[in-house]
Amino acid sequence: MKLTKDIELYSNLNEDIKIYRSEGILNAEELDLDDYTKNALLPKPNWINNIQKIETIRNSKVHSMNTSMFYGKLSDNFILLLDKLNLKECEDINDVLSFFKENESLSRQINNQITSFIESTFFQHSYDIKFHTLAITSPGIRSINYIENKNGRREYTGLHFDRSEIQPFGSFHKSKQRICINLGETRYVYFSPYSANEITSELYKKYKNVVFEDVLHLYKDHFSKEPIYIMAIPKGHFYIAPSDNVLHDGSSIYHNSYDVCAVFLGNFNIFCENGISFL
Repeated sequence: MKLTKDIELYSNLNEDIKIYRSEGILNAEELDLDDYTKNALLPKPNWINNIQKIETIRNSKVHSMNTSMFYGKLSDNFILLLDKLNLKECEDINDVLSFFKENESLSRQINNQITSFIESTFFQHSYDIKFHTLAITSPGIRSINYIENKNGRREYTGLHFDRSEIQPFGSFHKSKQRICINLGETRYVYFSPYSANEITSELYKKYKNVVFEDVLHLYKDHFSKEPIYIMAIPKGHFYIAPSDNVLHDGSSIYHNSYDVCAVFLGNFNIFCENGISFL
């Protein structure tokens, strides 16, 4: 079985995009990690020392985000507002919400700028965009997605596909995508260069009765040496991803403060002039 890269990354920024490369995956047991589900998959460690070279390809067209990712930034003024809010001073998770409440005027300005951005012409080809959640994660978490087990204990799941919509094999691209706007310090997003459609299509050639619940452990069995890319998302920046159709997760591993991001779901079609392709 051989996978073909089909997840593309685009941006309209001239600034450097920091992308790192992990040379494959390991499960939580191999990494001797507690608080993770037994078969949780994570990028091999030490990726921070392996920066990925990228090449910019100029183009001008609208890109559907159902098989693509996008990296961008809100305004410099928005970043100044976040600097004034100074969420890195929060000492526990309850402080984060308190900071927003205690700084009502500043919080309103931040919210208004996010709303204006979501309603701007940047999204003129997109539709059905709705607020999803304000995601808050403790610092130093290698992989932030989690479930609560029957004892109410948090267990991190590692790399995963979202299931915001239940789609049959071959149709994961039809689900909505998500935009994550970073309100805190630099965070990271892990992602595979292969879509769920591509992975399941290859697995189905060998396993005719494969079901969705089998995909991750079969991916580990057959594709554990395939790369995982890690993209840095600085304060005031955002990414759009087809999170039902790409193996991914967020990370606060190099954070010293709480990871905070505003998340919206929608059907995103983005016009941009710079395409980023992996070497």
